Amino acid sequence: MSASTDLAARSGALECPSTEATVRLVVFVLLAFGCVVVYSTATGLPPVGGADPLGYVKKHVIFALASFVLMLAFSLVDYHQFLTDRVRWVTAGVTLALLGIVLLFPPINGARRWIHLGALSFQPSELAKLTVVLFLARFLSDRRERMGRFVDGFLPAAAIGCGVAALILLERDLGTPLLLLSVVSVMMLAAGVRLWHFLLLLPAAAPTVYVFVTSARFRLDRLKIFVDPWVDPQGAGYQVIQSLVAIHSGGWLGQGLGRGLQKHGYLPAHFTDFIFAVVAEELGFLGCLLVIGLFGVFLACGVKVVLRAPDLPGALLAAGIVASLGLQAILNIGVVTCLLPTKGIALPFVSVGGSSMLFTGAGVGLLLNIARQGAGDPSK
Repeated sequence: MSASTDLAARSGALECPSTEATVRLVVFVLLAFGCVVVYSTATGLPPVGGADPLGYVKKHVIFALASFVLMLAFSLVDYHQFLTDRVRWVTAGVTLALLGIVLLFPPINGARRWIHLGALSFQPSELAKLTVVLFLARFLSDRRERMGRFVDGFLPAAAIGCGVAALILLERDLGTPLLLLSVVSVMMLAAGVRLWHFLLLLPAAAPTVYVFVTSARFRLDRLKIFVDPWVDPQGAGYQVIQSLVAIHSGGWLGQGLGRGLQKHGYLPAHFTDFIFAVVAEELGFLGCLLVIGLFGVFLACGVKVVLRAPDLPGALLAAGIVASLGLQAILNIGVVTCLLPTKGIALPFVSVGGSSMLFTGAGVGLLLNIARQGAGDPSK
């Protein structure tokens, strides 16, 4: 290679950062952005029940740093180590045990989703999302010859996803099972499952969903307010209406960081599930575009990692991780903007949350390791 050719190659490398570097940068920006928004959300709020709102900020910053460190640490470990039979079955056993143990704890707001250990709390369903992706990545790749068949290909994989989703449903959590089953479906399609296999389950799935939705009043209320939030503006529709008010108040450029009004007792869950509404109110439409754009870059890089993965297990693992984070972001933004029925889904990297932040960081770390090995494969 001549000196000029070598210089051109070096210049091209400088102009086009690697997929791995881009993902790291996007995650860092999202985490930093989340810390700023959470701090802005807490400023000016009086103590509620003796709790200092800035306490949420301190915890969030700690978990954001821990998430980034976990991401870097997991990126250094060969992802194949997590796909061995020993690790997969031990992780699956621990996850199932925790999903059972959480039902023994007293409910919070009618749901049993957290295991409390003193001042710390842990959400097993967050571990379950990563565990299912890890387990199915190897399970589906080992059965790739049979994935085009319904009985011994589609059904076993679907049973794994539905079984874990059913356990999470016992916690009275509908959003996470829907997200989990969507991720499982993406992985199954990537593994070669036929689309019409899913259609064969519709006759059984439709009545099940109908009974499940109509058996609880609050689920029916959520469907009603999705159609028209103003049918119950002071009840079931209150949160959605306040979210839309925040979005409308933000306009193009927003009210400015810390100057939003909806956080002052009007918008519930402004730290967690509805933090995107705070972004809209304080940073406006352009702030929302920034968040959506960052997730768009992450998804584009994620698809690139899937296509360049060195083997099928790595491709399926990457597909599951990317689908999990991408769909979670889409569901959260859809709920906040009233494009989807209300569900308790956090915005990855931005919403306050301990378990979610940590397992998200670990998942992205595995994605980075797959990207690194795919980039090192000369056939890619």
